[in-house]
Amino acid sequence: MYEGKYGEDIELWIFATEQYYASRRELMEADSSDFVTMISSNLGKSVLNWYRAFIADCERLQVHPTWPLFKRQLRTRFRPKDFEYDLRERMFRLKQRENIHDYVSKFQDLLSQTELSISEVEKRFFLQNGLREETARKIKEERPSTLQDAIEIASNLLFKSTSPQDLDRSADAASSDPTPTRLRLRFRFRPRLSSSRPPTTASSVWLASQDRHSTCSRVGTGLSAGVERVQ
Repeated sequence: MYEGKYGEDIELWIFATEQYYASRRELMEADSSDFVTMISSNLGKSVLNWYRAFIADCERLQVHPTWPLFKRQLRTRFRPKDFEYDLRERMFRLKQRENIHDYVSKFQDLLSQTELSISEVEKRFFLQNGLREETARKIKEERPSTLQDAIEIASNLLFKSTSPQDLDRSADAASSDPTPTRLRLRFRFRPRLSSSRPPTTASSVWLASQDRHSTCSRVGTGLSAGVERVQ
């Protein structure tokens, strides 16, 4: 589906369409509107509105809306006027905000859209400009002659920084303390209760009063018995 949005890769959509309908090459190259009519269902709302006007113009001028004509008019309408400059500006503004593989993938997506030749030095400049400082410095020190060499240097640097030895050391450090973090935190902040002064509750007050009453009763009974014996 082609939506015609800014930054959307129109060339990639055209390429994907031609690959998907490769078995209908004759229909694609025919001097008729059959192929364009067939793929019109793959157009988003904005592009579909343009397509309706395109068909009306073809009927008015009495020309067939062929696939080659459709592609040419589609590029004229939805490609930025200064497309090549805009593309280079986007490559220059692209910055690495995730891992190196995702950054390289986005960079190559932009690079693949250009129709003008770009030297290997320029490709390396655009790639290196958006990399994180440490990675860009390493590439500058190595001075690769091609874009692919620069990508390999950046990828190897990432591999070394996350080597199995580093992961093993991190795992060993984490396993050196047998007490899980969650348990350590739970017991560290658990309030301690004094064993000499149990918490006062309604039930404990009642039990204490019963004990005192029982004690007084026993004392009173003993005194009465003593008095009787004396008498």
